[in-house]
Amino acid sequence: MKIVEIMPVMEVCGVTRFVVDLCNRLAQEHEVVLVVLYRAGNAQHYGISPKVQLVEMNKCRGFDWKLCKRLRNRLREEKADVVHIHSASALNYTAAAVMTLRQSRYFYTLHSEPSFENPSLLGRLLTEHFLFRPGRCRTIANSRFTAQSLSYSSSVIDLARELKEHQLEDKQAEETISHIRQRHKGAILLSVANLTPVKNQLMLCRAVRNLARRGYNIELVLIGKAPDESYFKQLLPFLRHPRIHYIGPRKKAAAYMAQADFLCLSSQTESGPLVLIEAFFAGLIPICTPCGDVPNKICHGENGFISANMTEKAYTQALETALRLPEEKCNHLRAKVRESYKKYSMANCTAKHLQLFNSK
Repeated sequence: MKIVEIMPVMEVCGVTRFVVDLCNRLAQEHEVVLVVLYRAGNAQHYGISPKVQLVEMNKCRGFDWKLCKRLRNRLREEKADVVHIHSASALNYTAAAVMTLRQSRYFYTLHSEPSFENPSLLGRLLTEHFLFRPGRCRTIANSRFTAQSLSYSSSVIDLARELKEHQLEDKQAEETISHIRQRHKGAILLSVANLTPVKNQLMLCRAVRNLARRGYNIELVLIGKAPDESYFKQLLPFLRHPRIHYIGPRKKAAAYMAQADFLCLSSQTESGPLVLIEAFFAGLIPICTPCGDVPNKICHGENGFISANMTEKAYTQALETALRLPEEKCNHLRAKVRESYKKYSMANCTAKHLQLFNSK
């Protein structure tokens, strides 16, 4: 089978990691072409397998009308059995091919709720009316939560990660976390997310500061970019707290997870958080807000903790519950967390995609 995967841009984010993992796994037995609308740069930097053919469409800034024709011509030449599209912007440029080239079967994965995926109401209505409902392009929701936000039926295939044990080992990660732990020999709470309002680190930092004031021996480590300048300024007073440590973006997040004690996911919304799947693999106990698809992945007290609601008070209580656990219970919970990864392995995810690709 020949499969073309299309995405707009290569960047260090969840969607890129998922698409690359999926391409690499599919390429073990199938011919795979990864089409990127913008320049992709060094393929090895993103871990793309040599078996995957990378095609850069060199998109211009703004809406590139000529790209619609170039992409359609490219897909006509490829004569793929399956064209799998990621993100609304990629779908916009592929729409002409979907409408006119029927040599391929088309699939589109929604990586978040429609209003987040495509802010344009008109754009959503047009794609739904002309592409999705007539069956010209079949949709795949990346979680049950995303599927429930749709006004039409969709297949559901949960996000996954291709992770190996060696990815849990990194000297810099070990030294960084060890240095922070030695300060007070307290529990390490880890947050892996860009510093943005939707990730809600402000609430997390307030909760940690208040717990530290009450005598809890904890250290919060924040990993991620800071793309929102105004939000970063709000966080700055907390980032100067002796128990809160912002170390910037890190490529090998799983290795930092292997050194920490708890994952803090304080988001306001999450469709299918890959960071949670990475935590499962690392055996890192998650403490989450009940946002998005998280309640479908976490069973409170069995493979992690979920706050009763989205408030700071409820999240603080969830943190306290986790921090009070005896070591024996923590070890048992970590084993359950590791077991949770099996459901979200890339082998399982790829098998589901192939089953769907081959269905009529």
